[in-house]
Amino acid sequence: MPTTKEQDHLLKDRLVSIKKGSSTTDEYLKKFKQFFDSLATINAPVLKVDKVFSFATGLGQNYKDFKIAMLTKPPYPTFNQFVLALQSHDQLMETETEGK
Repeated sequence: MPTTKEQDHLLKDRLVSIKKGSSTTDEYLKKFKQFFDSLATINAPVLKVDKVFSFATGLGQNYKDFKIAMLTKPPYPTFNQFVLALQSHDQLMETETEGK
């Protein structure tokens, strides 16, 4: 069984591999939060700003403009602010797609 330190590294490595892909934003958010909950259970929290940037990285190229707008200069949004903005962005994009 891996030690807490080993678990910490394994989970953080896996965190980087989480990608939104074709998942909905809510599905991606759920997977992402599960990893953070796992890190918290072994007392290996991630810095708040790292959580935002890790989540943003997994969004992929379809969200490039959104990520640039949100993360190019401080103050950086909290994780909750980022997620709310992302959900609003998704709704706007969906509305625009339906209007075409």
